[in-house]
Amino acid sequence: MKKWLLYIIYICVPGMLMGSCSNYLDEDTSSLVTDKINVTFTLAMNSTSSRAIITDGTGNSYENRIDADGLQVLFYDANGTKCLGKVENIVVFRTESEYIYQFMGNLTIEDAVDYTLPSCKVMVFANSAEMDTNTDPTSLTFDYDAEKFKNESVNIPMWGAASFTNLRLAPGTNTDLGTIYLLRAMAKVEVTLSDEAAAEFNLTGVSLNKYNEKGYCLPSDASGIEKTDDAWQNKVGDIGLFNEFSSPRTAELAFMPTGNGYVLYLSEYENTDNSAYMTVTLTDKAGEQVKLNEPYLYFKNYDKGERFNVVRNHCYQYRIKSVENGGELQLAVKAQPWNTYEEDWNYTETVTVKESGVIKWTEGSYDTMHEAEVYMKYATTAECAFTIDTPVGGTWYASLIPVSGNYDAFAFESEASGEVGKQATLRIKTTQDDVTENSKAELQIVVRTIDGRTIMVNNLLGQSSSETKYTLVQSK
Repeated sequence: MKKWLLYIIYICVPGMLMGSCSNYLDEDTSSLVTDKINVTFTLAMNSTSSRAIITDGTGNSYENRIDADGLQVLFYDANGTKCLGKVENIVVFRTESEYIYQFMGNLTIEDAVDYTLPSCKVMVFANSAEMDTNTDPTSLTFDYDAEKFKNESVNIPMWGAASFTNLRLAPGTNTDLGTIYLLRAMAKVEVTLSDEAAAEFNLTGVSLNKYNEKGYCLPSDASGIEKTDDAWQNKVGDIGLFNEFSSPRTAELAFMPTGNGYVLYLSEYENTDNSAYMTVTLTDKAGEQVKLNEPYLYFKNYDKGERFNVVRNHCYQYRIKSVENGGELQLAVKAQPWNTYEEDWNYTETVTVKESGVIKWTEGSYDTMHEAEVYMKYATTAECAFTIDTPVGGTWYASLIPVSGNYDAFAFESEASGEVGKQATLRIKTTQDDVTENSKAELQIVVRTIDGRTIMVNNLLGQSSSETKYTLVQSK
């Protein structure tokens, strides 16, 4: 079975509901300012970088790196024109996996507490300029400072979108928005030698003579985007993705050397006349420069002679196969979406838990237990262990969903995520000594498959139980 090799980020957003906006909400519901909601979703980079660079930033490679300070999540109406709310104060928490990061923030949406949005669109902007609820997302731009992108002091702008109908947000529940795929707002150009050419020559330099100094974050028809998945990209094609910010500069721009060639990240460019081109330099194994009749590489299909634009979220690969006839470059050129890296995996998409792997609570770590309710008194920590067997290659994460009383009465004291197939231990603590009201929270565990889908785990209590989840209770 094929899978996306995903760079995954889990985000959990406790939301605060305020104000009035009855055009989008159920007019019969009343407003409660302090109620909380949980919204979880996954951001997925649908490719990996061949240039793995471990950094202190979020993400383990430059091409996939997301700066938590530059991550912006906004809720819009279905057309993406009216902003309904923005997630604020986003912070990141590392997990055991280098590919998984948990974020938390505050969501403010006007009006009501227990309601359904008939239609809305969630848009994510990463590594981009600051936005507020009045910013037109189609006007969002970025500056292309080539040297900063070459030395990786700034990150590649990204964006993603997903549309929803009848999205219900209610306090004490968890709304899972599934996977939102991020697309890069820039392109990548690679120049390499084939194995045969590398046996004779060294590629010692590549430069570009013309490029744009700015770019748009979103494509031209941003209002028509429902979801930034493969189906949408295939439907709109290069024309639907392309949205050049014409700001040309004519100057020599050197590519960055890699282990087997040269690479450059570019803002979009409309190639109307082949006036933008790359120049390559080759030397022989003795170090002497090779004389080339035409050392230029153009943005075109060499088989058909057709020009192409430099389009966002695309990778343009030039491979020098040989030098013929005393100086003629023989090339293979591939222009493709900067998306897919596939591997064969053998796995099931069913969540299975053996009877030996169901949740077992450590004796003495809680007060009493009644069916699926675990009672805790005062300041204490309850501990449980479990093992989820499949889906192979998946991951799990746990959430504490407030049911009644104090919404933050319970918290995890240990890691709340891990790999499927390994024994897991959760430690859950009460947060208050002076308890004035009974508080309840539901322990919810979700599995994410390697293709990014989410599955609620409902079989961790064993076949003998009629319940599907444990509820933690702190009583007065």
